[in-house]
Amino acid sequence: MHGLRRTLLIRTTCRGKASTTADVSHPSQDIEPSTTKEDVPLKTANASTVYRPPYYRKPHQHHEPKHMLQEEFPSTGDQTGAGVRLFDYYKTAEIVNSIPSIKEKIDFVSPYERPWTRAEKTWRRDWHPTLMATRKAWGIPPTPAHFDTLDYYKYLTKTRVENGSLDDFYHGLRPPTADLQKSFQSTLNSMEFGDGITFSDDDTQKLLGSLVDDAIGGIAHNVSRLSDYRVAYDVESEAFWVRSGFMFLYNEEEIGKPREVKKRLNNFPKFIGDDRRKLGELAFVHRDKLAAQVRSREPPAPLHSLDSVDAKLPVFEKDYSFEDTLFSPKVYNLWPDQEPLWQCPGYHADSGETHSYGIVNVKSLRPLRERIAHWMGWENEHFLEDSEEAKQMLDDGARSQAIISMFTTLCAQAHTHGFTQYTDVTRPFTSQMILSDGLNFYFAVGQLNTLAINVECDGFVNPRTNFIRIEGPHRLFAHYDEKGEYHSIQEELNVENEVKRKMGNGLSEKVLERVTQMLMKQ
Repeated sequence: MHGLRRTLLIRTTCRGKASTTADVSHPSQDIEPSTTKEDVPLKTANASTVYRPPYYRKPHQHHEPKHMLQEEFPSTGDQTGAGVRLFDYYKTAEIVNSIPSIKEKIDFVSPYERPWTRAEKTWRRDWHPTLMATRKAWGIPPTPAHFDTLDYYKYLTKTRVENGSLDDFYHGLRPPTADLQKSFQSTLNSMEFGDGITFSDDDTQKLLGSLVDDAIGGIAHNVSRLSDYRVAYDVESEAFWVRSGFMFLYNEEEIGKPREVKKRLNNFPKFIGDDRRKLGELAFVHRDKLAAQVRSREPPAPLHSLDSVDAKLPVFEKDYSFEDTLFSPKVYNLWPDQEPLWQCPGYHADSGETHSYGIVNVKSLRPLRERIAHWMGWENEHFLEDSEEAKQMLDDGARSQAIISMFTTLCAQAHTHGFTQYTDVTRPFTSQMILSDGLNFYFAVGQLNTLAINVECDGFVNPRTNFIRIEGPHRLFAHYDEKGEYHSIQEELNVENEVKRKMGNGLSEKVLERVTQMLMKQ
């Protein structure tokens, strides 16, 4: 009996080796008793240490142990499924690298599956296999459709958010704003902006486009590279991606056994947007609309390198509770999108666009004001300025919008340069964004550090996180009088370098200066 047990041990161990990674250790192995978990470095897998698994291996444990031998000598390949998932990931990356054109790469990695045609449904017979539901991406609306999406969007995009001033980022840039002050006031008067409360979304987008034009016209004679920039209006910005970490959607509590969770994987349909192997990897798509976009031939300077500490800081704090944030996308009013998926950062991948780097993106927040007024039960937006609750909802919604719009633009931009979620970026992508409802202005600077957020299993370690810093809100003006003149709070430095605020005529110098700085920043 001892010899038989030893033979079974050898066979079981060998089978497990063939389906997992050579560098991934079992939780109960390779750890000294006196060593804590924090002291052990994470062992990562790569394409050279992942072997082809047998055909019968599953990406997760598909059944309970049936006898004592399976309990004592479990196959490592059947325990976690890491070997199957990693082999699939690196094999897909190998195929992507072999595809010659960028358009074909995007189509290959797209999770889109077309719906079944009428003929395919009609000519199916009872003895045919059941038609599997096609994969649909969860559509993130252009305007947040839930009042508390900030942390959820941070998780979906793996973006670390900082709130604070951008003065250090634009240090040394002191552009003149006198010409912009006059020209933009004339634009406001010609469009009959007034106090801006009842301005429509279409007019707001035109106004923001005119702001970019006026800002460029005020500094074009001193900044020669602006002549080579390309300005687009009413821009389509679309991107799709896959986010891991949703295996909890298959959890089910045992009846009569509180807090004992069992995964519903067998004889249970896959969740919408997930892979048919039930990996907990949901597909998402965001079809955004930008009021204006300024593009350049050359990429802007990165905020930090991919190997720096800043690129590997965590998105959430160490003791953050994900149970309060991670729910089904339906909770946040996301709905399945069955339309074809694109990567479009203002242009299509096969268009031959020469100006492929977005310098400044401008987004209208007017639909967000209208949605908050609807949530509050108001017929119009007049009461929004007097409600602290509505102002807080507007602030959270604007920051959520900045996260998802910035990630969408940079994700699509990285795809049009040949990077995918299987072939991660080797250089950072940076951009700037202006978000405004015509009254309040938010300014953001973001950097894409990784696209590989679609896999979560043993052996796959990706500490890099994306980054965005958001400044605002800044009020364009504080008061609009009966004479049709604008008044705003101006900041001045006294002899002791103290900031003094006073009411002055004209629009906010802070807003006009920041818009000009974004156009001048290299």
